[in-house]
Amino acid sequence: MSLSPAKSGSWPLRSTLLSLTLLSAQELTPISTHRPTQGINSNLVEPAAIQIESGLEPRVTPTFEPELVLQPRFGLTQSLEVFATIRFLARAKNLSSLSFSPKVKLFQRKRWQLALAGSGHLTTPRGEISALADFFISPKGVLTLNASFSTGFRRAPGYFSTIFYTQSIGTRFFAWVEAFAWWPLEYGAGSGLQYLFGKKQISAMDIAFNWQTGGTLQILIGLSRKGYLFRAPSNRKGS
Repeated sequence: MSLSPAKSGSWPLRSTLLSLTLLSAQELTPISTHRPTQGINSNLVEPAAIQIESGLEPRVTPTFEPELVLQPRFGLTQSLEVFATIRFLARAKNLSSLSFSPKVKLFQRKRWQLALAGSGHLTTPRGEISALADFFISPKGVLTLNASFSTGFRRAPGYFSTIFYTQSIGTRFFAWVEAFAWWPLEYGAGSGLQYLFGKKQISAMDIAFNWQTGGTLQILIGLSRKGYLFRAPSNRKGS
């Protein structure tokens, strides 16, 4: 059955979404998203690729102020990428945090890999450094460890750590359990689910439910999409 122009109002929107892949996405590796505010996956975006990650983070508190997060990731080399994180409050539309950070893959073995991410916040005089490690427990299970230290002018040092275990369920569903601690502020536990769209797995959606101290419930909803920044790199050497 063919669609007439009057009945195909969703087609321009679909075309717009497809154009967000930038160019050909046939050579892109499967997407591996960050979890907003929780941890940074040590997998890197391949060279010449850009991955856009966004998230909504409502918290059940007396002063309910959802935060929106936008994070583009740019692949530079096989072991280096840069990413910017923009956070702002939805109610007042105030910019909450803006940072520009590099991420380097330090070591990679058959069963594990280690990355280092340094972060410098532009809106607050605070520095941060994070160490990340992925351990491939099984063909379908990955354990991710993240430890970070942050301090700044007239600020007490902060320590943040998180542990993820991610298990694939089929080819598109991934479920994870997590435990995180942020001393001296808070600690808690949670779980999440990731769904990969399409056969090429170049877009994904994350949903997580976290419980923190004080009975605070935090819900993270993320949406990611990946494509090439300029054009797909040629594979003449490998062909």
